[in-house]
Amino acid sequence: MTSRYSGKSSLRIDEVAQARMLSPGVSPEEKRAVQEHLDAANLEVQVLEPEVNEATAAIDKIGTEGQAAQSKLKDATQAISERVSLEQKVERCREQLQEAQKVLSRGDHNEKKNLVKSLKSHISQYIGSLESSSLHCDEWMKANLTLVGVKLNEEVMFEKKSKLE
Repeated sequence: MTSRYSGKSSLRIDEVAQARMLSPGVSPEEKRAVQEHLDAANLEVQVLEPEVNEATAAIDKIGTEGQAAQSKLKDATQAISERVSLEQKVERCREQLQEAQKVLSRGDHNEKKNLVKSLKSHISQYIGSLESSSLHCDEWMKANLTLVGVKLNEEVMFEKKSKLE
């Protein structure tokens, strides 16, 4: 090593760490014990591995069956909901039919007379508004004709004035 301050090299052995490769390793007995323990663990893994695979397959099968059951449940719930909805619609239609039959069975002539009278009134008002709009259209056309006549007269007068000048 060289000194940081003086730049001289020195060999001091007390600062050098011992090489680990040269130190004695693990005793053979400990190696053998650990190897036996490792072999026993590997043997246990080999014994348990088929059981683990079977359990995994069973779990997958149960999961698939659960998904199928969930799908069937969802379809059944939807079918029940649709059936209830349709039953409600049928019931509403039956009630409306009964109400319509009651109205028809009454044979209320006064109500029919009032409806016919109201319909005649609306029709006569509609015809009146059509006649009124027709009269307004005729008046508008007459006004446009008058305006066109005036404009033509102005043009003729303007031409005559231009010729005279």
